[in-house]
Amino acid sequence: QGIEYQNLNSSVYLIGKTDWLNGEFLPCSEQKELDLGCDYYAPQTLKTPDGRTIAIAWMQMWLRSIPTSYLGHGWAGMMSLPRELWIKNNVLHQKPAKEVFAYFEAAKEVKKVVINASTQFEILRGETYLLSIKCPSLPHRFEIFLRKGESNFTLVSISDGTLTFDRSKSGFSIKGNRLDGECNIRKCNLANETSLDMQIFVDVSSVEIFINEKYCLSSTIYPFPCSHGISFDGDGVEAEIEFSPFNNHKRSE
Repeated sequence: QGIEYQNLNSSVYLIGKTDWLNGEFLPCSEQKELDLGCDYYAPQTLKTPDGRTIAIAWMQMWLRSIPTSYLGHGWAGMMSLPRELWIKNNVLHQKPAKEVFAYFEAAKEVKKVVINASTQFEILRGETYLLSIKCPSLPHRFEIFLRKGESNFTLVSISDGTLTFDRSKSGFSIKGNRLDGECNIRKCNLANETSLDMQIFVDVSSVEIFINEKYCLSSTIYPFPCSHGISFDGDGVEAEIEFSPFNNHKRSE
């Protein structure tokens, strides 16, 4: 349906009320996708001791070529970051679980920049990190190049109210079955948003994007070695950028 339901197996949700006595669920909203990325399947939820609802899914989709399989690495996909779900004004909201942030180093900041052309910042470079971007208004045109190498990159772009995730040039190729269609490009409608608060979690083989605590796009990527560059392009984009490298010492704990 347009830019929605592009995955052969989409994870969907409905908002409603449960009649526990009669065993009925009474929806009061339309069905919507929980995640708009290329790879988000079979999410499971749990309740934390403090009452939060946390969802975790398998970040891989069926009927795709998987580089870690055809390269002989012996694994396929990964679990997504845990995310918190809650309802506000009859709208589902999502954000990374607060525990996730303990695994990143202190942020390096690039404050109040205006991006007019291809721009790089020396402090922004790496393989595993959290990139946080805030804009006071939704950019007309804004491009973010992640895991950039000599011949590859992963592109997150905003143009005329639509965010596009494009991994077609990310590195080792991912191809879909004839039933799967285009498996490397996903879009998210942001036309109703007036500002941008975006968190991009980049790992060795994944990108997870959280936008305005409402929209999420989770996808696998398989960059070539030494693809550590980050760059930006835009038309007068006012932004505050924070870069937090993953803390490898925390992993060993």
